[in-house]
Amino acid sequence: MNKKGFTLIELLAVIIILGILMIIAIPSVTRYISDSRKAAYIDTAKQVASATKNLVNSGKLEMYDTSVAYYIPNTCIKVENGNKAKSPYGEFIDDKTYVVVTYDGKGYSYYWVSLDDTGTGVKEPISIDKLEEKDIETDLTRDDVKDNNGVGKEKVVIFSSTCDGKTEKDANSDSIVSMLLNEKQSQLVQIDDDVYIFKGGNPDNYVKFNCDEINCETWRIIGIYGNQLKIQRATALLSQKFNDSTSDENVWEGSRLEMYLNQETEGGFYYSLQHSAKNMISTGTWYVGITTVGANATTSYENAKTMTLDRKVGLLSIYEYLYASDGENCYNTPGNSYFSSCGESIYDWMKKNRNYWVLPNVGNSKRTHAHCIYADGSITRDKVNSSKDVYPAVFLNSLVKIIGGSGTSDDPYTLGM
Repeated sequence: MNKKGFTLIELLAVIIILGILMIIAIPSVTRYISDSRKAAYIDTAKQVASATKNLVNSGKLEMYDTSVAYYIPNTCIKVENGNKAKSPYGEFIDDKTYVVVTYDGKGYSYYWVSLDDTGTGVKEPISIDKLEEKDIETDLTRDDVKDNNGVGKEKVVIFSSTCDGKTEKDANSDSIVSMLLNEKQSQLVQIDDDVYIFKGGNPDNYVKFNCDEINCETWRIIGIYGNQLKIQRATALLSQKFNDSTSDENVWEGSRLEMYLNQETEGGFYYSLQHSAKNMISTGTWYVGITTVGANATTSYENAKTMTLDRKVGLLSIYEYLYASDGENCYNTPGNSYFSSCGESIYDWMKKNRNYWVLPNVGNSKRTHAHCIYADGSITRDKVNSSKDVYPAVFLNSLVKIIGGSGTSDDPYTLGM
């Protein structure tokens, strides 16, 4: 039996061949592992961006200022099973890993910038749709990650301790309510603990609202309700009926006019608003309790508060109209004789010189009539199927800020986050 083993030369030959194979194979295997990790990195980034899109689309994160880039930190975004995303190489560094969201007036764009604790990341914001493996670099430091102004706009970071849509700028700035109470105190009348109405002939309460890429509409601030502003369109929607016929009652809820103003499908007023305006609007509580034409400002307010309705769009209320007069002697003047017996009638900025509908509901004795203001300034009521002008009003959400302007007709306030 031949029990001859390998010779030294044969062993050396095998070792050399294996070495050559390893020299050839190791780079390929390493490259394969690296490519797989980078592919996983991109997949993770897209998962996080997708989760961010869901938050924005749900309204939980509101991005509508076209002049800034919103940086959503990794801590605020949850992916599978509600967990925070992890890099295939290590742990993402939270304050260096963001989904960047911009808004151009028509739609949102999403970018990715990141760094993990192994030094792997994407050092400049890149559109999530254009992110490629070549964009993922290694041996990066915190200083290498150029997350600020990476998309050519001011960086605004969503406040990472709450992740509720508030920004660091919001957290460090006074509220719009505080600013108005400080700067416009002489032009406001307090009618309740946290309710103030702009008064006078022409207070500085002009705002730009419902802006497209070219123009903005002029609206005016009716007043302050808690931490919200109530604003009114300065130009009218012409010839609108409160209801279609006198067989329809004058109750605001379900009326033809209420449904038209709040309609979210094509043909409705709310539908026609710009996306940026819709993001600023909050569902507000409207006071629609029954009151009479002859009630003074205080009585009208107390009566109106007895019934509430949550809606996005509504109208001016009689009590707001009465309180807008510059002079306390007018507040207690009965509404139906307001402009004949109150000597300061010219000081009410809500007098439009047009006939227009207002809230709240009319008493039971006149179910076929609804409240309105006549062109001469008198408060009255008319049949629900008659045509009057309409000045839509909305509540702004508490995150809206005044970012420019002085509130005058020549320099209206500019709104933003």
